[in-house]
Amino acid sequence: MPRAVILTALPVEYLAVRNHLIELQENIHPQGTIYEEGKFVTNEQTWEVRIAEIGSGNTGAAVETVRSIADFQPDTLLFVGIAGGIKDVKIGDVVAATDVYGYESGKVGKRFFPRPKVGKSAYGLVQRAKSEARKQEWLQQLSRNLKPKPSVFVAPIAAGEKVIASEYSDILEFLKGNYNDAIAVEMEGFGFLSAAFAYPNIQAIVIRGIFDLIEGKNDDAIEPEEVRQEKASHHASAFAFQVLSKFQVTDSPSTTNSSPASVQPLQNELDMNNLPIRKPREYVLDLLNQLLPSQLESVILRYDIEFAHLSNETPSQRSIELIRYALQKEGADLSQLLTVIYTVAPHMQLITEQQNPIHHPNQPPHKFNNKTYVERPKTETECYQTIVQPGALLRLKAPQHMGKTMLIDRVLNHARKQGYETVALSFELTDSLVFHDLKKFCQWFCGVVGDRLNKPNQLTDYWEDILGSKYNTTSYFQKYLLAETTKPLVLALDHVDLVFEHTAISGDFCNLLRSWHDQAITNDLNSRIWQKLRLIIVHSTDVYGSLDINSSPLGGVGLTINLPELNPEQLQDLAQQNGLNWNANKVKQLMSLVGGQPYLAQLAFNRIKYEDLTLERILQEAHTDAGIYTNHLLQKLAKLNKSPALATAFRKVVTQENPVQLDSALVFKLQGMGLIKLERNTAKVRCELYRRYFSTRLSRKD
Repeated sequence: MPRAVILTALPVEYLAVRNHLIELQENIHPQGTIYEEGKFVTNEQTWEVRIAEIGSGNTGAAVETVRSIADFQPDTLLFVGIAGGIKDVKIGDVVAATDVYGYESGKVGKRFFPRPKVGKSAYGLVQRAKSEARKQEWLQQLSRNLKPKPSVFVAPIAAGEKVIASEYSDILEFLKGNYNDAIAVEMEGFGFLSAAFAYPNIQAIVIRGIFDLIEGKNDDAIEPEEVRQEKASHHASAFAFQVLSKFQVTDSPSTTNSSPASVQPLQNELDMNNLPIRKPREYVLDLLNQLLPSQLESVILRYDIEFAHLSNETPSQRSIELIRYALQKEGADLSQLLTVIYTVAPHMQLITEQQNPIHHPNQPPHKFNNKTYVERPKTETECYQTIVQPGALLRLKAPQHMGKTMLIDRVLNHARKQGYETVALSFELTDSLVFHDLKKFCQWFCGVVGDRLNKPNQLTDYWEDILGSKYNTTSYFQKYLLAETTKPLVLALDHVDLVFEHTAISGDFCNLLRSWHDQAITNDLNSRIWQKLRLIIVHSTDVYGSLDINSSPLGGVGLTINLPELNPEQLQDLAQQNGLNWNANKVKQLMSLVGGQPYLAQLAFNRIKYEDLTLERILQEAHTDAGIYTNHLLQKLAKLNKSPALATAFRKVVTQENPVQLDSALVFKLQGMGLIKLERNTAKVRCELYRRYFSTRLSRKD
C-alpha cells in the first residue's frame, strides 16, 4: 500500500485534508508531533496517509518534513494549504507549485542582494497535476453551483517568513522585481521542499488554494476572511487528493532512470533525483569524514557557520555538529550542505554517482549494489543460518567502517525472503535526552518498534510505573507487539554502542535483551511467543576505549560475529569493482600499508580513480598531514589522548619491532578501537599506517 504524508500549517487546512480520510487513528511522535493516520480509498488504489498541522514558517516545515520522513517512510509528500495571490489568480483558484522561491535568501550590504534558492516539486507530481488540471475531474468534489469555477495553475510561487498584508508592501515590490513569474506567496513551501530535496526517491509537491489577493481586491463585506480561508483550503485539498488518486508510485521518475546522469557543473542546487541516497544523514556524515581538515574548514566557511559555534573536538565530532546545524539553520537542509561539499571536493560527486546508481523499476527494492559490497561467504552463511533459528540472537561487532550496516541489510533481505517481518532501527535516531532516562528510553524503543510495524501506540494500556521500565517493555512486546504477529520478527538494532556510552540505561537495556533471548530458550509458557523474535545487535567496538569496562556489555549472549578484514582476493575484487585493473602486486602494496580494512582501501581507490593520485604517492604520504587518511588518523589520536594509559600502551606497541605483552584490559580496549591485533598473548599494531603515524604522534611522556 503506497504511503503519503500531508502537512498543513493551519487548523482550517488540516480539517479540509482530514475530511478525505477514513479509519483515522492518532499517532504521537516521541518528539511531540501529533499525527493522524488514515486511509484514502479510490477506485484505482488505497493510500495510507499521515497528516499533521505543524504551524507556520519554513524552518518548522523543514524540521517536521525530515521528522515525518524518518518516522513514516512515505512514498509521497504533499504540503496543502492556502496562499496569497500575486497575479493572474482569483479567490478560490488552486496553484500546484512547480518551484518555490525562498525569497529571503541573499546578502545584506548597503542594500539587499538576492541569492535565489529554489525548492522544486517532483517532476512526476507536477506532470500529474498538469494532467488533472486539464481534465477538471476534481471539480466534481466541489459544489455544482459554485461560481465562478476555480482554475488550477501549475506555476512557481514564493515563500518567506513574513505575512504580506498590503499592495504597497516593499516585499511585494521586491517579489515583482526579482521573482516576477511567482503567482502566489506563502510561508512554508520552501522549507518543505528543501527538506524533501535530500530524499530523491520520495516525491514531493506544494498545493495551495488562493484565499487572498495581495493587490487589494478582497471584499470582506461580501466574503469574510475566514470564509475565504475555508474555501481555499477546501479547493486545495480537493485537488491534492485528485492528484494523489491518479498518481502511481511506480511511475515516479526517480526510479525510472537506469543509469546515472553525466556529471554536470554544480549550480545553486543539486539534481537530487540522480542521487538515490537511502540514509541522507549517514551519507553526508561519511562524506564529511572523508574530507581533509582544510576541506572541512572550507565547507564550514562556505556554509556560513561561525567557528565559535563548533567545538574543538575531532573532525568527526565537528562533522556531526555541522549536520545538526544543517537541520536547524533557517531554510537549510542536508541537500544544501551536500552542494557545498561537492563544491569543495568535486571528486565526491563523481564517487556518489558511480557508486549509487539509480535502481531500475524492475529491480526489487532490496537488490544490492555489488559495487559497494565485498561478499564474505562464510560470515554471511553463519548469519543466515542463525537468524532462522527460533529466538536467535546474533551480535555483529567490529571497529568502525568494516561493513556492519551493509551486512545487516543482506541479513534482513534474507529474512524477508523467508516471509519474516523485519524492523531495522538505528540508535542514531534517538534524541540525546532520551539516553539519560531509562523510562523515556524504553518507551521510545517500544514506540518506534511498534510504529515500524504499523501498530498503534498502546503504551498507556500496558505501562504501569510501579512495575519498572524493563518489566513494562517486556510486557509490551510479549502481550502486544509479538502476540499480534503470526510471523517471526527480525529486529535489527544498529549503533548499539551509543547505548553503551550511557551508564544510566546501558546495563538495564543489555540485561533486557539478554532476558528476552533467555526466555526464548527456556521451556515455559511464554517461550513460544519469544521464539518469534530474532534479534540482531550491531555495534562498533571503538567505544570500548572510552568506557570503564574490560569486557563487552553483551558478552556471552547469542552468536557473536567479529567481522574479519578483507583478504587479498577480496581486496582485489573491490579494486575491480572500482574499475581498477590491479594485479596481485599492487594489492599487496596497499595491504602492506592498511591491511585488509575495507574503508581505508576504498579511500585509496576513490582518490586514485577520481583525483588521479598514484598508489606510489598515497603510500609515500599516507602517514603525513598531507595524506589521504588524515581525518581517520586524527580521530584515532584524539581518542588515545583522552586516556594516557591507552596512549602509553599503544606507543609501546608501535615503537617496538616485536609483539608486546599488555594488560588484558588495555588489550581489550585497543583491539576494540581497531588499533592492534593479537598474536597468541601478545599485541602487534594492526597495520603499517598506524605504526608510521602514531610512532611520531604519541609523545614519550605518555
